[in-house]
Amino acid sequence: MRNEGDLASSIQGALDLLQINETNSLDDNKYVVAPLAKILKGLDDRIHALLHEIKQAQSKNDAAVALADTLQQANFLLKEELAKTKQELYGTSSEQIERKGPESESQATNEDVPEFPKEKLQVIRNAGRKPLPADLPCVDELCKLKPEQRKCKVCQQDMTFVGNEYSRILEIVPARTYVRRYITEKYICRCGCGTSVQSRAPKSLIPGSSYGSASVIAEVLTNKYQFALPLDRQTKIFARAGHPINRTTLANLVIQMKDKFLPLRELFREHLLRQQVIHADETTMQVLKEVGRAPQTKSYIWQYCSGAMAVHPLVLFDYQQTRAGEHALNFLTREDGSIFEGYLQVDGYTGYNALTGVTRMGCMAHIRRKFVEDQRTVPKSYRGRSKANEALTLIQELYVIEAQNKGRSKKQRLNARRTQSLPILNEFKRWLDDAAKTAMPQSLLGKAIHYALGQWDYIVNYLDNAELSIDNNIAETSIKAFVIGRKNWLFADTVAGAEANAVISSIIRSAVMNELDPYQYLMAILQKLPYASCREDYEMMLPWVVKEQLALEAATGKQKAA
Repeated sequence: MRNEGDLASSIQGALDLLQINETNSLDDNKYVVAPLAKILKGLDDRIHALLHEIKQAQSKNDAAVALADTLQQANFLLKEELAKTKQELYGTSSEQIERKGPESESQATNEDVPEFPKEKLQVIRNAGRKPLPADLPCVDELCKLKPEQRKCKVCQQDMTFVGNEYSRILEIVPARTYVRRYITEKYICRCGCGTSVQSRAPKSLIPGSSYGSASVIAEVLTNKYQFALPLDRQTKIFARAGHPINRTTLANLVIQMKDKFLPLRELFREHLLRQQVIHADETTMQVLKEVGRAPQTKSYIWQYCSGAMAVHPLVLFDYQQTRAGEHALNFLTREDGSIFEGYLQVDGYTGYNALTGVTRMGCMAHIRRKFVEDQRTVPKSYRGRSKANEALTLIQELYVIEAQNKGRSKKQRLNARRTQSLPILNEFKRWLDDAAKTAMPQSLLGKAIHYALGQWDYIVNYLDNAELSIDNNIAETSIKAFVIGRKNWLFADTVAGAEANAVISSIIRSAVMNELDPYQYLMAILQKLPYASCREDYEMMLPWVVKEQLALEAATGKQKAA
């Protein structure tokens, strides 16, 4: 404040000199000009100094305001991240959207509230306890009365038999093991010519192995790749059945079967690359012993599967060390060098950008999930009126249209998408563009909007073909079975084990996609594998071919039984 006092004193001095100037003569004024000029120069310097200080203060104030805004945004993002973490740890995983609450409904017009098609209440006809299958073997056990119990307690005479009543209860016989011994006959001619003949035992899948039977291998592979039972746990099951088997023995069986299945798996790949639509996804996997890599390094399992409307659905898994997009390109490249040129439906992972010859499809479920993540961070009472819920409402309308047209002809589905879904998508795009202007880029809402806009050109492609899906859920559902197994196995010890997981999972999941019991499918193809020597032999092991064979055998068996 010293500068302000000096400035006031200088101004007052200048005013005093001016008053003197008014009363003095012209000759006396020349003695006043020099001091006055000096005072004015000082005033000018002080004014400039004050202006500089004011600018500095304004800069500090602007910096403080900017810092306050930054801290406020950081505080919001931290609160949002905390809410997201709490939701992931303790919340539900449902993606059901929140309807608008009573407060907003009372203030909104009919046009503000979206109308959802009213679906009839579906009665679940198979609810409750189901009867036991009639074709199960039945063992009768007669519950007899003792002679004295058949006498009347009133008159002591023998009572007359009038019939039986029946009740049924399911029994389980634990799995048991036994040894099948093949005895071959040998004949020799006694005339001295040396001619001999000997019958042959069936070919073994793994020559020299006592555990290479189709039933043992099918049991082990089904337990591990369908029911996610680690090999260590299976050794305990075998021990309970009366025959302990070493875990290393089971691991060697699995790895050897990988080599046996490779020609069939390659045939699966050929058929998949001929299809119009392929869904892809990937997940991590830990391999302990990889050359030049630490045990903690992440490896990857890539999955490729048929579209939802494929006549011959297939699922293939591919083990790779990294998540580089070149692996997808290599998988989708045929033996003759041509590349798959159909529809590829994936999530927003940029690794798929290396595939330039395909028609890329996006996943609406991933877009919805990101808006759900934002919605869950706001208080429940506000969720129905949140910004994210506006997007989720539009997305829900798209899914309602898909559900209503499920099972209809291709022409009907395509028409519904173009007449009903397209206007909603256009409205959703306008909403995204407007919301992007105000949403904080680093917030969950901002990230969701940015992701949706980045995937927009891929998302809308499902309008062009009735065989396309609105999302990539078919791939996510399929790969989830592998993920559940991985959580139980924890890791693969070697690269050979990781490759075996990929190859055999392809066989099991393809069976499931074709509505085959994996154990029955394995039993059918394992009996043919030792004799397979050409492409035609492996063609007979394709899931849909085996399905027809099993159905024919079942029908023939029923006819014989009748």
